[in-house]
Amino acid sequence: MWVDEAQFLDQIETLIPSTIQSSLVTLACLMVVCFAFMSNAFTVVTATLSILSICIGVFGFLSHWKIDLGISQ
Repeated sequence: MWVDEAQFLDQIETLIPSTIQSSLVTLACLMVVCFAFMSNAFTVVTATLSILSICIGVFGFLSHWKIDLGISQ
């Protein structure tokens, strides 16, 4: 029996932790790049908080709309 989602079933359990980890690494890289170009602690913190707010908003709307990161069955 062929199931379209079978190739992704082993990845579903690691999807949310992987998404959180990659988001945090991206945020840390953003801080480094912002500090390299702006070199002012206040502007780096402001830019980082702005990006963090956008990420929380996106994940919040995904949750509000009942959209799961996994494959729905």
